[in-house]
Amino acid sequence: MSPAALELLSKAYEYYLKSYDCHFSYLCKNGNDLYYSINGAQQLDRDGYIDNVSDNVYSYQISISPPEPITFDLTDKGIHYMRSQRKL
Repeated sequence: MSPAALELLSKAYEYYLKSYDCHFSYLCKNGNDLYYSINGAQQLDRDGYIDNVSDNVYSYQISISPPEPITFDLTDKGIHYMRSQRKL
């Protein structure tokens, strides 16, 4: 798993632990963050860790203004993966 994918999955999992909500929304900070986050979300979607990914993740034209969040749902596979990777 790429560092960008792991970081995005980690943020979604932390949100899930606090809220028990599998739906996650992430607003990128800048163009570089947007690029890496979209690539990470695509990888997570392909690998089955997330689903119901927002359309902007697979859009050919991406704009940072106005900012549009990346949204998705954590899958059971994503939750189980993060549980197994947590440091005790």
